[in-house]
Amino acid sequence: MKCQKCNSEMETGFIPDYGYMNEGAQSQWIEGEPEKHWLQGVKQKGKKILVIDTFRCISCGYLEFYATGKEGKAR
Repeated sequence: MKCQKCNSEMETGFIPDYGYMNEGAQSQWIEGEPEKHWLQGVKQKGKKILVIDTFRCISCGYLEFYATGKEGKAR
């Protein structure tokens, strides 16, 4: 994959997302507008959830994020 800004190589990585008991996980995309949940922050049940893949340019540091279709799960 090439960088859209400077045409250098991109490397794969991820942005950690921390939850209960500071447990780390990969960030996720959730369909729709955020709706408050009285206990867990925002509602996730019944919504489409996809893992976010992140790519970083090794030259300029530009980041690109993609929800490529790998299903995530409600937390």
